[in-house]
Amino acid sequence: MHQVGYLVWNDVKETIIAAGEEVMGTTTIQKRNVEWFDEECREKTAKKNEARRRMLQKETRGSCEKYKELQKEAKKFCEKKKKEHLQKQLEEIEQLNREDEGENFIKQWTISGKATIQDKKYVEIKMERCFSIKKK
Repeated sequence: MHQVGYLVWNDVKETIIAAGEEVMGTTTIQKRNVEWFDEECREKTAKKNEARRRMLQKETRGSCEKYKELQKEAKKFCEKKKKEHLQKQLEEIEQLNREDEGENFIKQWTISGKATIQDKKYVEIKMERCFSIKKK
């Protein structure tokens, strides 16, 4: 009996999914190209997410505080990693700028989709300083 219910559910599920794809079409989720988000960031984020699940299951003052603490820690750590990565890229840009290749690198980097809007603004400010120093 249990097996029959499972088979019926699978048929219903497949029919719903097929109808949805037919009507709405299919999309693929594009994975972000985030080079700085390494295993350490994943671990901190996983710990934070686990604390959030625990907090949602049993909302106590302790679980809320633990979640907020891990949330702050993960955010701070990942922001630091991102900043270090951007700094490394800026150093690369400055080196290429000295070799008159900086603008090409920026165009390639921004077109490739690796940069967020905030990253681009940050880099533009740094590049303005860099190019203005070189032109003087």
